[in-house]
Amino acid sequence: MPTAESFHVSMVGWKLIEPVDGQIVWVNEGVPDVRIQRYGRFPPTDLPPDYPNIESHRAMFERMMNQSQGAVISVDFLKVKGIEAFQTIFKFHMPENSLGMRYLGSVMFPFMNCFCGFTFQCDEYGTTGTREALSYMVESRLNPQPPEAPPPPVQVSSMEGFFDKIRNAPVRRLPSDDEQYDSLVPTHPLTRTRRYLKELVETIEFDDEVRSTAPYRGINNR
Repeated sequence: MPTAESFHVSMVGWKLIEPVDGQIVWVNEGVPDVRIQRYGRFPPTDLPPDYPNIESHRAMFERMMNQSQGAVISVDFLKVKGIEAFQTIFKFHMPENSLGMRYLGSVMFPFMNCFCGFTFQCDEYGTTGTREALSYMVESRLNPQPPEAPPPPVQVSSMEGFFDKIRNAPVRRLPSDDEQYDSLVPTHPLTRTRRYLKELVETIEFDDEVRSTAPYRGINNR
């Protein structure tokens, strides 16, 4: 059976810290981003019974995000150097008193007798809204539309009340979340999340135990 050490990832740019609750955690050396490795000596217990049906998989994560006040950016199935995996990107409001967003990007390798996953957490600090503004400008130039009537004014008693409305607004997937805008904002947390996922998929190496382990199949597909 594979172990957590059977999955080899690049350490370039990452500083290993002490394991936390059985998880292996790294901190990025340039920005306060986090990489977490999770491993279990048992099959995944929270995947759809018809896994790997992509539609059921996406629907499951949509339900999960609705319940946790987040939004799905993407859900994809991958083959990473011959090993089956799936990749997800979610976004949430920052839990602190902030207007920024938190992005979680994961690559999971599920097997019939174990699983291993890597998650990147990238938070939005400083000025917010730059990505959304740039994507709006690009879209307005490419697809000009007649001007719309302005929305009704928002009634608030203070600026703090205004910021509370923003922080408590439902999280949605926006056009600005599309990958095509990553090049315009290379330091944005969503751009960083996608870059980390791409680097992991391209550089990870597997021991023979991983390659000889059966990929996970839902109970309906066994």
